[in-house]
Amino acid sequence: MSSKPTITLFLLASMLFADVGVQTDWSGGPGQAGPVTEWTDSFASAYLVNWSGTPGSVMLDENAESHEVGSISDLRWAKPCEISNDEFPDVFVNTSSGCYWYRNYSVGTLFHRFPIPQELEDIGTGDINNDGLNDIAGSYQGMHGEFIWLERLSSGGWTEHDISAELYSTRNLQVLDFDGDGDIDIAGTYRDGSFPDTYYGIAWWENLGDGAVWEQHVISSGPSTPSIASLDVSDYDGDGDCDLVGGIADAIYLYINLGPTDGWELQVIEYETDEYFEQVYFADLDGADNKELLTTDFCSSGDVIWFEETSPGNWNNHLLTSYPSKSLYAVPGDFDGDGDQDVAVNSNAEGSCPYYLMWYENLNGDA
Repeated sequence: MSSKPTITLFLLASMLFADVGVQTDWSGGPGQAGPVTEWTDSFASAYLVNWSGTPGSVMLDENAESHEVGSISDLRWAKPCEISNDEFPDVFVNTSSGCYWYRNYSVGTLFHRFPIPQELEDIGTGDINNDGLNDIAGSYQGMHGEFIWLERLSSGGWTEHDISAELYSTRNLQVLDFDGDGDIDIAGTYRDGSFPDTYYGIAWWENLGDGAVWEQHVISSGPSTPSIASLDVSDYDGDGDCDLVGGIADAIYLYINLGPTDGWELQVIEYETDEYFEQVYFADLDGADNKELLTTDFCSSGDVIWFEETSPGNWNNHLLTSYPSKSLYAVPGDFDGDGDQDVAVNSNAEGSCPYYLMWYENLNGDA
């Protein structure tokens, strides 16, 4: 009898660990059982790790708590979202039988499932029509691809609206106020043209008024545009507008916004991968108020890597960690509330290699 996959919500802020741990190897990973035989100053303490309470021991003395969101036999992917307009994050779920959202009624301990009327490949949420209710923007894979938004009604139902014209297919998207005018826009990646003469594109769609009319602004399109596997949007260069980044095999593509009339500057950061860069994120890992690029090489070595621009167009890469199986995502966030960016990593279970979900504390604020 096969087991059903479950969605598990990890409450990193309350990090409670189940057992006491002792190890002698400070290089990272699972380490070895203790006791500690020699103390040096080469190790670094971490959040919720007690190395001074019991001489000769390192204690993981609080418990990691997780709660099941739902047990789903045909789960494809799940993503946190904000639909219910309260302080608790909800969860969007894509399954082979349809899409749903799980409303979080408390601190991750009570969820209720609601259906979504369309099968969406990626989603983001926000109040698109300024009616006080959060809506869903999504990439829709019907007979043809397009970007749509689902208006959330006060009755609990949904009304579908178009964002883009029909495309060959749509992929990733980000929901944000791209042009700083106070309403919700989207940025997305897509494929267009007629098979077999299709091409890839990256664009953003401007919300011209409460989600009723949208204008497409092409960032890159045509044979030279890469089929990037992800999309992140942030003000990378600190000039007040939105830049974009995504990854493919052996390269990261960084699009710098030069302003409304000057177009976009492309920087290609080459790095040999075994397969491709899964998800690339902007993150200020070194605390210098400029952003670095955090990603994973989706390969058997499971490398977690961040890239730092040391001078215009010149990049250094830093290996944060490696796993014995494929690392799926490395996500930045201030998990311990100390004001700097930490990194959470999850990796695939392959063969004898277990599934990992770990986070790495940024000890000095400078990665």
